[in-house]
Amino acid sequence: MEDYCDRDHHCAPRRGVGTECDLSVQCLGGACRDGRCKLDRCPEPGSTQDCDPGQFCASGPTGNACRPQLRDGDMCGSDAHCLSHLCDWGRCVRHECRKPFGVGQCLHHQFCEPTLRGNVCSERLARGARCDSDQACQSGACRSGLCFSDQCPQPMTELGCGPLEYCSRDLGANTSTGATFVSNIGDVANTTTERNGM
Repeated sequence: MEDYCDRDHHCAPRRGVGTECDLSVQCLGGACRDGRCKLDRCPEPGSTQDCDPGQFCASGPTGNACRPQLRDGDMCGSDAHCLSHLCDWGRCVRHECRKPFGVGQCLHHQFCEPTLRGNVCSERLARGARCDSDQACQSGACRSGLCFSDQCPQPMTELGCGPLEYCSRDLGANTSTGATFVSNIGDVANTTTERNGM
């Protein structure tokens, strides 16, 4: 049916795409938005309804149309926009692992790293590399944004040390990461004696 009943109760021809309108009934495409007739190929922008697989419904100047879904890393407005069916913080992502900086869903030498394309399983970082969490480091220790490699777990204790040794923090230039290392207790005793003048 190409006519509609206007306000004067006369049959008037429906209008084509792009022409001015006040009501959807005036338009051949059955949609009037922003004062113009539209031809909608799909009913709801941001959904996949009435679109082929790999497409989503998007609004355009002449009406809603099915467009190819977006790849990982592309900007998006909803899950339906993405081939991965996941839009996170405005980008299409595809998660290999669900919990950032966790290790449960990755291989034993990997950690879950957040990226613009989604969480991915990445190799753990070596000593001296920049890090955001203990799980990112091969040593399991991230301090002040760097991966450390400790010979003993806690400075100023005997944990992890041999007889007559204690754990101290190395501030030497050759270990600029500040990793802790094993020192001899006798050295501390000699230093204390000298300071006391004994």
